[in-house]
Amino acid sequence: MGRNKAEDKGEKCELPSFVLSVDKPHIVLILGQDLGWNTVGWHNPEIKMPVLNQLAADGVIFNQSYVQPTSTPSRAALFTGYYPFKIKRQHQLLLNLEADGLSLDLKTLPERLKDAGYLTHLVGKWHLGFCKEEYLPNKRGLDSFYGWLTTETSFYSKESGLDSGYDFRDNTGVVQESETYLPFMLAERAVDIVMGHYKEYPLFLEFSMALPGKSIELSGQCTSSVGSVVCKFLPVFCVNIKSPLANILETQLWPSGVSLSEISSSLEKVFGDSAIRRTWPNQRSLHCLRRVNMVGRPARDIGEIVTGSGPEVCEIIHKLQFIVTVEVPLHPDPTHAWEKRSIKTGVPALYALYHQRKLEDDNLGISHVLWDCTFLSALIEKFMQREYCSILVPQDYEDLYSYIEDDRTRKLYGKLSAMDNSIGLLVEALKTRGMWNDTLFIFTSDNGAAASQSGSNWPLRGDIGTLYEGATRIPTFVYGSMLNKTGYVNNELMHIVDLHKTIIELAGATTESDIDGMDMWKTISKGKPSPRTEFVYNIDDDELSPGAAIRVGDYKLITGNPNSMYPIRLLDTTDDWWNYGDDEPIPIGNEPPPVNVTYLFNIIGDPEERNNIAEIYTVKVEELLHRLDEYREHLVPPENRIIDPAGDPVNFGGVWSPGWC
Repeated sequence: MGRNKAEDKGEKCELPSFVLSVDKPHIVLILGQDLGWNTVGWHNPEIKMPVLNQLAADGVIFNQSYVQPTSTPSRAALFTGYYPFKIKRQHQLLLNLEADGLSLDLKTLPERLKDAGYLTHLVGKWHLGFCKEEYLPNKRGLDSFYGWLTTETSFYSKESGLDSGYDFRDNTGVVQESETYLPFMLAERAVDIVMGHYKEYPLFLEFSMALPGKSIELSGQCTSSVGSVVCKFLPVFCVNIKSPLANILETQLWPSGVSLSEISSSLEKVFGDSAIRRTWPNQRSLHCLRRVNMVGRPARDIGEIVTGSGPEVCEIIHKLQFIVTVEVPLHPDPTHAWEKRSIKTGVPALYALYHQRKLEDDNLGISHVLWDCTFLSALIEKFMQREYCSILVPQDYEDLYSYIEDDRTRKLYGKLSAMDNSIGLLVEALKTRGMWNDTLFIFTSDNGAAASQSGSNWPLRGDIGTLYEGATRIPTFVYGSMLNKTGYVNNELMHIVDLHKTIIELAGATTESDIDGMDMWKTISKGKPSPRTEFVYNIDDDELSPGAAIRVGDYKLITGNPNSMYPIRLLDTTDDWWNYGDDEPIPIGNEPPPVNVTYLFNIIGDPEERNNIAEIYTVKVEELLHRLDEYREHLVPPENRIIDPAGDPVNFGGVWSPGWC
């Protein structure tokens, strides 16, 4: 295996040939992963994060700071200063087996900072492509890289992806396997970088944290016990897929007035295993059944739809939201007691993965006449690992919230406190090295929370991967002794492309004249009005996920499908208002959202996007549509998505690696 020992860690970084003047600040950028609006202490006082809370209070909190809906586009915008739709990165995030990356024609932020004499480092997530060496962090201007290349990696096993592969790198080498908590390893490396830094040169450090994140987080104990869960869960799930749902719908007509309890009672006769009980369906899934006229249809037709081979694929399974209660072994030893736990929102998360894998195989020409239990078992195992073992956090941090009953929320809060502690270690290192007073400290995130599963964008609307505020408006603050005005909340408009331009200007570097980013330094340091009065959330005209949104002044226009991430958008759950521990989203009605919308919101008066005023302000709609079309003239269509099995980790000793495109 290529991961049993630490390998070549790359060449040592070369120092600039000249010493720079002291007026160039050190720049530390904390880029959280999936950090929702309500997952920071200054928005949610229940979260214990004393370090970040104090820095935010003593710095400048930005109340209207925006990013892209998902990770890769946000990181591309930060590194280039361009809106993603101009650089082929508008169509969601990079998948692990996708043979693509950030265009090599584009010079990155670290490359430009190196030209200005900075030493540049990235600790944490890359997610800008790795299928060939030219895409790797060390080839894109970073003197050092310590982290993972793919969408995410688990906190203990460091595994990533549905087809599991190890993903933890030290430059080009592979970090030795360990069960050490990933955030602690990242913090230790960030501290080491600071303590070993040549202070005569300015530092750029991006600390792209794994927290809060949404990864499959497994410890050794968790990995050992999950098989027993699958053994109990799999037979009933496969029966559900193959026949009972169809049989019930064929033999029992459900008139519109039937109660949910009556339907649940019917289902219990089929799903009678005492280890699994379902509270299904809910109002939303029942509406879907009626909408596609499933009542009384032959079992064959329904079976095709449920298994994904019929003309109405995704119309049923994607709507099934329920709670599965399973008896879970808490210890690999079967003599130990079992505990009952609720696994929330089961099939949607599972089936989205299943559908995505099917799309990938379809692109490769692999035919699946029947997606049977042999394949589904692998998906179910991943799902059960994710749900049973998710948000795993060291016990000391979880214990800070022992009074919280909801297991998911308690663990997530613990992760946030662990994040705060990690950042505190970095801050102390900067102070110890005498660098703190010369450091500009920026805290932000790549996108909002996956709030239907974990985290909270409350009270903002929407889940990760959408065009709503919950996915794109994120907690941000800036701290530094060079700021002239501090200790307040700034309501000026700022976008992640602006961080690129602002950092470039502060560093005395140069960038392209046509980038979308604007220099925000006077707004950040002095509280002056923002030069930005409008921005584009995204423009994606791809047939799988068409949708666009723009904000001009106080008004925001969404057109097409606001649930932009495919296939997750097919769940029709991503446009709701989610809060911690919700089994169901905060109600907005039982009607699934339309696939082609025209929404107009006054974001200043209605930041939660609850009142669509498009039919009232038709002139404003036309004005924003025209402006959106002007931006569309600069759209560069994304490359065709190529899912290449050559990148499978089995071809590289079990490690996600370059060298296959």
